[in-house]
Amino acid sequence: MVGVNERLAALVLSVGVLLGTGCGNGEDTSVDPCSIPDSALSEAGLKPESARPGTDGVDFEDWTGCTWKASDEEWFTFWLYYGSPGLEEFGTDPRYQHYRPVGPADIDSRKATEFTVNLDPERQRFCHIGIELSDGMAFLWSSLSVRRDPGEAKGDGLCAANQRVAQQLSKYLPE
Repeated sequence: MVGVNERLAALVLSVGVLLGTGCGNGEDTSVDPCSIPDSALSEAGLKPESARPGTDGVDFEDWTGCTWKASDEEWFTFWLYYGSPGLEEFGTDPRYQHYRPVGPADIDSRKATEFTVNLDPERQRFCHIGIELSDGMAFLWSSLSVRRDPGEAKGDGLCAANQRVAQQLSKYLPE
């Protein structure tokens, strides 16, 4: 019987393979997700000084991205990517077959959809929200620290944290 540690190691390895097999990043520098004001990031519970520009993985090679650690960096990491597909296209594009919609999201009166990733269908380690933009979409996700078990999520859990951060940062996203 496979133990919890072996399953967690397999999940982390699978995500690493999924995200780490990129061939570069064809980032469009016209919109910089790292340009969100430090004060807004702090209010959302993120550490502005932890910003890491760029994208990881073949799935996001044509996207512009930025990553931040939560204020309690042992808790979760928050990712924000901008890309050209719209929400509907993202949900049907074979390049993003690892993600599937799980329902609408209410993010500051913007059209938004929550997604799950095939590696974590119960959304215990990863939570994703796509927000429709006039020229594509914003993809926001939170990933639970590998040092934590899903039962150790703080507050209402990881997806609630992702919703809260998305809500607080939505006014800084492009229209």
